[in-house]
Amino acid sequence: MFVELGPFLLTVVIGAVLPALTALVTARDAPAGLKAVLLAVLSAVTGFAVAWQQDPHDWKTGAVGAFWAFIAAVGAHFGLLKPIDVTGSGGLIARKVPGGVGGRT
Repeated sequence: MFVELGPFLLTVVIGAVLPALTALVTARDAPAGLKAVLLAVLSAVTGFAVAWQQDPHDWKTGAVGAFWAFIAAVGAHFGLLKPIDVTGSGGLIARKVPGGVGGRT
């Protein structure tokens, strides 16, 4: 029932980078809901990919990993990356890479 520390840390570290990836992929003026759904999808992919590397049939570990990747991503966004102006609608990434998915026309 205990989670191996290596895959768990890998999932959390990748999850902490996902807000920057979300900012790169989405447009500056994309709706917040679209950004949240994209972040959830990327978190799910991360959780299941890391779990699949350990045991291809362990879906429960993948679901738990997806949850923790999302928690790490939201925490990194609101706790670190947004306050230092890296992510968010007015962040550094949005200013430098203005195009992307979900732009309003």
